[in-house]
Amino acid sequence: MKRKEIYASDILVELKNGADVEYRDVIIIGDLDLKNLIFQIKFIERSFDEINDGSSEYLKCVTSKIKIIDSEFHGILDLSNIIFESSIRFDGSTFYKNIYFNGTIFKNNLSFRGTNFKGFTNFCYARSKHMNFWGAHFYGGTYFKKCNFEDDAYFLGSRFESFAIFEGTIFRAQALFMGTNFFNETSFKRSIFFRVANFSGVGFEHAQYRVDIDLNQPNIVKL
Repeated sequence: MKRKEIYASDILVELKNGADVEYRDVIIIGDLDLKNLIFQIKFIERSFDEINDGSSEYLKCVTSKIKIIDSEFHGILDLSNIIFESSIRFDGSTFYKNIYFNGTIFKNNLSFRGTNFKGFTNFCYARSKHMNFWGAHFYGGTYFKKCNFEDDAYFLGSRFESFAIFEGTIFRAQALFMGTNFFNETSFKRSIFFRVANFSGVGFEHAQYRVDIDLNQPNIVKL
């Protein structure tokens, strides 16, 4: 059965009106980009490095809950520099182009469980209460540089086909990478693990380039 097509512009209207967005098993046509929409603005002080890397001190506040699961995104997803007050779920979906969450703050749960990322993925300087990437498949380059995980971070069974950069990332709760496979350059340089970081069964052996992680830190579990 052919999936129903939904235009990204219709979703933008829902978000602008403060409505919750919920779809399952659909195809999203067009770019989902909130840059030109007007929302309440909140000032968040940023460091020089954050601003230099594209994070803004003026963030749009979005109150809508977003749940788009088992779906296909055929355009760019750019939700950078936004404060999401409610939960965000893209479980089981496939993103065929680049996605951007640079500098975004998630005050509730964020879930990409079983999601396929075909393009470039950018979560630099993002902050989240709870991020779930269990079983996610990253085909393109992935940046979690200086991301702040305030609650448990789930990457169990994920696959990173291209580079995976977690440099300077802060894991304030559990960092769960059991069974994850890294196939290219991987860096956790200057990352901080406040609680248990579990790398049991992680595969670095196929990584074609540099692997930069200190597995001798006191909180790291490895087998």
